[in-house]
Amino acid sequence: MPRLICLVIVIIFLLICLPGKSYCYAAASQLELEWDHLTPHGKNRNLDTVSLHILEKLSETRNKSIYRGITITRPHGDILWENQNKSSSAVGIGPVYMLRYGESHSGKLSMAFDIRY
Repeated sequence: MPRLICLVIVIIFLLICLPGKSYCYAAASQLELEWDHLTPHGKNRNLDTVSLHILEKLSETRNKSIYRGITITRPHGDILWENQNKSSSAVGIGPVYMLRYGESHSGKLSMAFDIRY
């Protein structure tokens, strides 16, 4: 089963990353990788969650960009449920969309606000 999951991840990654046609010039990258590391706040959860977001830019206006892609999530740790420790071996893969509102203040300074669905 883990081999099948790894194969699916590699195939999805290649389908997103490989362009549909070849380019003869160096263009700006349309692909973006982001990751999150979330930690628990509850006393009965020792569960860290790591997510990798692979995003492709769909469109861009003056200060708004729209991205689509996939998210791969893997929790590490365990939780206390019904007085028993339960370890997590879950892996999640799913679609993600992101809106980015950004504004450039100077040549070196810019701000952005991201919303992921």
